[in-house]
Amino acid sequence: GSDGLPPAVLLYCMPRGQQQELEKLYPALSALLQREEVLKATQGATPECDALAKHFAIHPKGMVCLRCLDIAASEDQGRDFFYITQTMWTQKGLSLRGLADKYLSSCLEKHRDVRLSRWDQWPLASTQARYAATDAYCSYQVLHAMAAAGHVKRLEDWKTAAEQRLSAFNHGTLCELRALPGVGRGTAGAILEQRPYCSLTQARQRLLAWIEARAEQREGSAAKRLAAGSHNVRMATSMP
Repeated sequence: GSDGLPPAVLLYCMPRGQQQELEKLYPALSALLQREEVLKATQGATPECDALAKHFAIHPKGMVCLRCLDIAASEDQGRDFFYITQTMWTQKGLSLRGLADKYLSSCLEKHRDVRLSRWDQWPLASTQARYAATDAYCSYQVLHAMAAAGHVKRLEDWKTAAEQRLSAFNHGTLCELRALPGVGRGTAGAILEQRPYCSLTQARQRLLAWIEARAEQREGSAAKRLAAGSHNVRMATSMP
């Protein structure tokens, strides 16, 4: 770390039925996750962030998806920010093992028998703990390698573009919203109905809930159109 000491990896596994343990950890964990200046290296953690917002009212900030950042850095040839984010939804991108090979020139061992083992058991086996700790440490190293390559500096540009998109969601007219990439008539109407929003994450959460509620009342082609709207919402509210 910055203090010259080697980084430490902390694993926290909560046994079933011991939610009180989470309550003890909650204040410190919540504060850390919501500190924007502290970058957190992830590998496709959007569902987890949505779940934290929905179930615990924790709105993570400073989350960096390594896969997305790699795609964005590869695509960033004067492209529009939201062209890049939409590209992320159509490209699979590299796994953490692939990123380790690309940025660290090292082979990350990912044994299938451990990956597919029982992660809900208590306590975790030593092989599982080593697997999870290696993933965390590798993510940390890849993020630092990306920073050395200049990729992380682009986050400020993406942050500015996301703030502009959020402003459009909160203040744009129907026509202005429909002019945004990834926003159709139905999505634009939902944006108007559900605003204001404090973040794109909150916008995604509200709009997906809105779509889900209406999908339950529809059948056939109408339900399929709503499913397509869900995809558009995710693209329109995404960022690396």
